[in-house]
Formats: sequence, C-alpha cells, structure tokens
Amino acid sequence: MKKIISLEGAWAGGKTSILREIGKLGERTYQSIVPVIYDIKGREEYSPRKDPEEFTKLFLRLKEAQCHDALTKEGDILFFDRVFFAPIVLRRFLGLEVPGEFYELLKAANLSKTIFLVEPIPLEMHKDGWPRKHFSYEESLVYHKITEEVILEQGFQVERVPYLVSAEERAKLILSKVNTTIITGSEEQDERHNKTIGG
Repeated sequence: MKKIISLEGAWAGGKTSILREIGKLGERTYQSIVPVIYDIKGREEYSPRKDPEEFTKLFLRLKEAQCHDALTKEGDILFFDRVFFAPIVLRRFLGLEVPGEFYELLKAANLSKTIFLVEPIPLEMHKDGWPRKHFSYEESLVYHKITEEVILEQGFQVERVPYLVSAEERAKLILSKVNTTIITGSEEQDERHNKTIGG
C-alpha cells in the first residue's frame, strides 16, 4: 500500500533542501505547492496573511490534486513538503475557524502515522537574513509549535528532525527512520508520540 511521508514544520526550515537530497537518493518527492499558488495569484500582491481564507482553501485543493496524482505514480513511499496539516495550522495561527472538510481530507489521506517535524534553522544561520516577508522568525516558531500540536491532536506520531548544517545528513536520517520503522510496519508498535531521530 502506498504511503505518503510528510515533512512539516516552520517556514524556511529547510524542507525544500531536504526533499531535494531525498530525491537525489532515488526516492519520489513532491515539493511545496505554495509557489504554484503565487504563480496563480501573483507573488507581489498576494499573501497567506492578506487573504487566508482563499489561500488555505486553494492550498487544500491543490494539495489534494497533488496527492491524487502522486498515488497514481510508481513507488510505494512518497515524500511531501507539507500535506493537509498546513492549512489547519495556518488558520489556527491566524485565529480563524477551521472548516470540517480540512480535517476530513487529512483523515482520508494515505498518510504514514509518522510525521517528520523539521526543526527550524537557527536565525543566525540564515546568512542573508530571514527570507520570509509575510511572517517574522518569531512567528515561524509559533507556527512550528502549533504544527506539532495539530499533528499529535490528530493521532499521528511526531518524529523530530534535528537541525543539521547539511541537508543531506537530515535526508539520510529521515530515510533511515523510514526504512527501519515505516516500511517494516513497526511504526504502529511504537507508542511514543513525540521523539527525535537518533534520540
């Protein structure tokens, strides 16, 4: 049975680079659909903060299509940059009500019970400064915390991916965990819900 492996966490936390490295190692990966949203709406005039209602619903629709497409392709393990947690988290972060369909899509997805929570890159390691103009670094940490809360609340396990300078090392940590627990099916036997790779 195909399984979707999701990388979640704060903005600008390194998920794109990690997925790129996972792809180099021969796995099927699916990058963020946020750039697609900006292509549709216009990057300069549009932001999740300015119009969160439309943004989260568009994210949900595009992510659903991306997941359906992925499940028709070869490969049993599919790695994603965020899935249906993200719009739930964003709405909570902004103090908005979350429609029931957001939770329904999350429950219906072929998700692994283990969700990889990519720990934030320390602010001082962003050599060109914080790259997000719509949200501050401090806000990204709050978003990260809410992400963890939602994952656990919805009955999934959190596997923390610690910050490492090398995206390749982080990718290999994730693949090691996938190979030893998710592919073998032993993740269902692990009752710890919040842990760090290697911890």
